[in-house]
Amino acid sequence: MFDNTKKYLEYLLRGYGQLFLCNRVSSGILFLTAMFLISPRAALLSLAGAAAATGAAWIFCRRTALLKSGLFGVNGVLLGYFWILFPEAPFWIAAAGSITGSIIVAAILAPVMSFLHRKESPITLFSLPAVMIFWLLLGLMWSGEISDPDMNRGWIHFFKGSLSEAEKCFTAAELTHNKAKAFREDGLGWIAFKTGKYKKAAEHFNRAIQFDSSLNDPYDGAGWSYLKTGNYLIAKEHFRKSLNIDPFKSSSLDGLGWVQYLLGNIPEAKSNFQKAAFITPLFFDPWTGLSLCAKAEGKDAGGYLKIQNYLERFKGSPSMFSTIFHFAGWILFLAGVILHSRISGIVVISVLLFSVLLQMIPGLDHSIDINYYYNIAALAIALGGAYITMSRTAVFILALNVIVLYAGWPWFETFLLPVGLPVLCLPFNIMLLVNLGILSIMKGKLGVHLVPLEIATTTPENVLWWKRKKQLVEVCREYINIEREKLK
Repeated sequence: MFDNTKKYLEYLLRGYGQLFLCNRVSSGILFLTAMFLISPRAALLSLAGAAAATGAAWIFCRRTALLKSGLFGVNGVLLGYFWILFPEAPFWIAAAGSITGSIIVAAILAPVMSFLHRKESPITLFSLPAVMIFWLLLGLMWSGEISDPDMNRGWIHFFKGSLSEAEKCFTAAELTHNKAKAFREDGLGWIAFKTGKYKKAAEHFNRAIQFDSSLNDPYDGAGWSYLKTGNYLIAKEHFRKSLNIDPFKSSSLDGLGWVQYLLGNIPEAKSNFQKAAFITPLFFDPWTGLSLCAKAEGKDAGGYLKIQNYLERFKGSPSMFSTIFHFAGWILFLAGVILHSRISGIVVISVLLFSVLLQMIPGLDHSIDINYYYNIAALAIALGGAYITMSRTAVFILALNVIVLYAGWPWFETFLLPVGLPVLCLPFNIMLLVNLGILSIMKGKLGVHLVPLEIATTTPENVLWWKRKKQLVEVCREYINIEREKLK
């Protein structure tokens, strides 16, 4: 029993490691910790999916090599974590969907992986089954009006600044569940707030609170709406209610700081601004508040103003509200990759820097979201020494893929937006399959060799050893053939 439990946990954690193609238990632990830092709810759902997928794979697949690959677990992890993009889904529905979907994925993936393993095929489905099953679950949610594709479209338009389009989508959404209705009212509230209709915004936020009082964002929005209309005491009450639900809500701490500042409570205002600046260091507004507090205290505000002016460049960017927990999570992700393989770490860092440089080119679309960086990092490891052997040609192929993915990202978003589906890790899966398919047909003619699954799911260092042994075997065969010809 102890041995089986130990193996089960090992396979489960290897599944977490495969989020960034790192088939290593220690990397899986770091990735799981990072997910809990970023979103405890989504991390719990991912754990439910990973546990179900790993358990089902144990029943459906008896090949230890395939279980140790972590490819069953990663599908369960992603199936659970995808719900982070659909917070309007009730937790019990998300949990049930994650567990049921993960069992279905394992049942489908087990025979397919066994077949590909027997045929020694270089093709891998990786996390494509999780994407397909998740879309099926979304279809069931939409048909039951628990969610609506217009909700997803609305938030995408909102974050891109297309407020009129976002309002049309939120209004058109047909919903029956109170939590989903609360998120719709929350979205309409922020649209009204951004267009300066503060009283209307407060009405929407209060309706959202009536639908679901457990959400903190409507309290935060109502607080800002009342602050803008001069109702400081009511604003203060709503900010405190928001912080009672989430003590790390930076915008509520910032709002509370402004209320205290306007009421003349400078020490309390300063304390709230400091907390907000610490939690979201790229958010410029708390630094503005700190500079005003410093002036009110008769102190030099120059340092705060410099930071504020620098951070204003992030205004309107999703990174503006990235918390210290997000940054810590991303550091853990990178640490897990480097722990798995120094080669993978170097490849990922190089490709991410290359992507940043691409975004600095004038005239290009710079509205790239965090999903893009996940896709590009996973693709870098896959093509940078995991599923294909590293060589000059491989580096060229990887650079070409980065450019194609960057150029094609708006198309992926536009293609999926009409049906309200998120990009997630679909581009990575498609591009990996296309690359493996083309290179499989070429059969090493480009000087790039495809790597067997059991080797590809270890480390790039092992891939190098496999390549050297393969080259040695080929040299030996060639020598034997030459000697046979001489004997003839």
